[in-house]
Order: sequence, then structure tokens, then C-alpha cells
Amino acid sequence: MSDCNKGCGCEGIPYTPVCSAENGYTNYFSPCHAGCETFEDNNGTITYKNCKCLQSDTLPPPNIFTDTNITFKSGTVTSGICPVDCSTPFYAMLAFAVVFSIVGST
Repeated sequence: MSDCNKGCGCEGIPYTPVCSAENGYTNYFSPCHAGCETFEDNNGTITYKNCKCLQSDTLPPPNIFTDTNITFKSGTVTSGICPVDCSTPFYAMLAFAVVFSIVGST
């Protein structure tokens, strides 16, 4: 558990993956583990909102007399796992194998 979802009662929650597209793709075990507080159903696509565990963006201080940054931790996640693109690593591995097969056969 993290500080963002501590006290949410996430223990024993079944695997219901959600995906955050903020700052790259991040999968969470469940909306509870992402720290989400509300949800919205848009024609079968569930969007969870006010998720406290998403990576935060640090904003500049509100005025020049403060030296603490304000942290914005409000985001959304969607139900399901994040998309994965395996084509680039696959083609790199294939090229690597072909080159070393040619080198090894000589």
C-alpha cells in the first residue's frame, strides 16, 4: 500500500485493472489501488476520477514569498489494462538475431 491509498480498504479487492495515460501509461491493480474516489460510466467505458495515486505535477509557488511547491494530484484512469506496443522490441530482436546468425555462420 502507498500513502495515497492507505486507509482505503484495498486489501482483498479482486484484480480489476485500470490504466492511467498521464505521464506515460501506468497500470494499477484496481481503482482502489489508484486511490480513485469517484467514477463515471460513459456507454460502458468506466472512467474513475480524483485518483490520488497518479504521478503528480509540481506547480510553481503561488507567489515569490513562498518556497513550497503546490502538488496537483487529481487525475483519471479508465477500466482495463494499458495498451502495449511490442512491435519495436520485436523487430530490434529479430534484426539482432539475423545479424548474429550471419556473423556466426561465416
